[in-house]
Amino acid sequence: MHQWYVESFIKPYFVPLFIENTYAGIKGRGMHKASKDVQIAMRKAKRKWNDYYILKMDVTKYFQNIDKRILWDILKRKMKDKKLLWLTREILLSTDGLIGLPLGNYTSQMFANIYLNKIDQYIKHKLKCKF
Repeated sequence: MHQWYVESFIKPYFVPLFIENTYAGIKGRGMHKASKDVQIAMRKAKRKWNDYYILKMDVTKYFQNIDKRILWDILKRKMKDKKLLWLTREILLSTDGLIGLPLGNYTSQMFANIYLNKIDQYIKHKLKCKF
C-alpha cells in the first residue's frame, strides 16, 4: 500500500519540486548516482579552483526527529484532494506520537525528502552552492 501511495501520488506531486541533487528513493538517482555526481563535482572544482572544500553534514537521528505537524503543513499546502489528504493523514498518524517517522517505511524516505526540500532549495538557489 505504501509503495502504491508513494508512486501514484507523492512522487508526481513532489519529485518535480526537488533539486536535481535529491537522490534518496528516486528512480534513476540513488546512492550510486549520488557518489558519481560527487566525484564529477570534485573534478570540476579541482579544475576551477584547485583548492576547494567539501562540507559533509548529517542530521542526527533525522527520521526520529521529524515533526509530523510541520510535515503535514508542507504536504497539505501542495495536495488539495480531500481523499488523498485523508489517506496521507492516516499514514502519518499510523505510528505513535507527533515526532518521528518509522525507519524502513517506504513513505518515510519520501516524507524525509519533502521535509528537507526547502533547505535544499535555499542552499542551491539562495546561497548559490554550485555542487
